[in-house]
Amino acid sequence: MKIFIIGAYPRSLINFRGQLISLLVGFGWHVTSLSSGANVEEIKSIKNLGSDYIDYKVKRNGLNPFNDINTLISFFCILKRNSPDVILAYTIKPIIWGGIAARLLKHNNFNALITGLGYAFQSGGFF
Repeated sequence: MKIFIIGAYPRSLINFRGQLISLLVGFGWHVTSLSSGANVEEIKSIKNLGSDYIDYKVKRNGLNPFNDINTLISFFCILKRNSPDVILAYTIKPIIWGGIAARLLKHNNFNALITGLGYAFQSGGFF
């Protein structure tokens, strides 16, 4: 079984999803972690968990629709090329754009994990 875990920050894959990745690898499943902008040390740490790594382009805090469309296209191409059985996405842009790409590919096993309180509810947010 091929499982994709999609996050926005490479460090969060290691710190907050590392045990999950190791557990899934221990079950004998092929895990691929996706994130943006990982350095050599972070990629090595992710691979030490037993996971492959794929980098994708995203402007995490940007509101430019063209950048977001590029992220959607990137996800679409990656998912089409690799055909994962299960996708677990967390943080908002991987959930939205990864979810749309999965839907366009008629992928039925996309799972979203909403984490944290959210920027809008933090001091200095919208309110």
